[in-house]
Amino acid sequence: MKNQKSILEIESELFALVKTIINIHKKYTKGEIQENFYLKSIKSTIQELIQFNFELQDKGINLNIFLEKMEFSEDYHTAIDIINNVSNLKFNPNQGDINYKKTDTLDKNLKPKLQQAVLELPGISTEITSSFITLMDALKLRDIATSKLLKKLFLDLLISLEKFPGLDSIKEKIDLLYTKIKNIADDIIQAPQEQDDLAEKIYSIFKEFKSKLNL
Repeated sequence: MKNQKSILEIESELFALVKTIINIHKKYTKGEIQENFYLKSIKSTIQELIQFNFELQDKGINLNIFLEKMEFSEDYHTAIDIINNVSNLKFNPNQGDINYKKTDTLDKNLKPKLQQAVLELPGISTEITSSFITLMDALKLRDIATSKLLKKLFLDLLISLEKFPGLDSIKEKIDLLYTKIKNIADDIIQAPQEQDDLAEKIYSIFKEFKSKLNL
């Protein structure tokens, strides 16, 4: 079971994280730190901000109200803007590092995805979890798990995963499973053993999703 942090600990950690982002950005703009280090630092903050949102969610605390009580809204959103406006930032889902080239540009879809993930994470994570469970439940019901229904549920899950940056490996695994059934006739229902095998694979990916986000 995870250790529960106090509100004071969360405030302290958030304050330090946001100030670090702002200070690193200032040092980078002054030429005091190298670009690669700057990009790595920005990347590392994203998961921390995501985890911060989960900690507030666990305590039933609204982010905006929390920031207002801290009188920290302006600094927080400055840090979010820094993350969203970093240029030439490209994440490689297969590596733990950032691949950077002078010709790279920030994926036009990445900025809103980062903003959404950081500011609206609880809703997105709930949506993804619900999509996983609905898909697995459909397989448990056997007779209703037609290929047509499974295709729809797989697409719903893939759309939900697309909203959340940093889940590329999980999305690729789900997409691979989807590829194996998308050409099956809509009215076909897989054999019970095939359904069980598919449900087991989906559950394994679901556990990976929860582990990745420390749920």
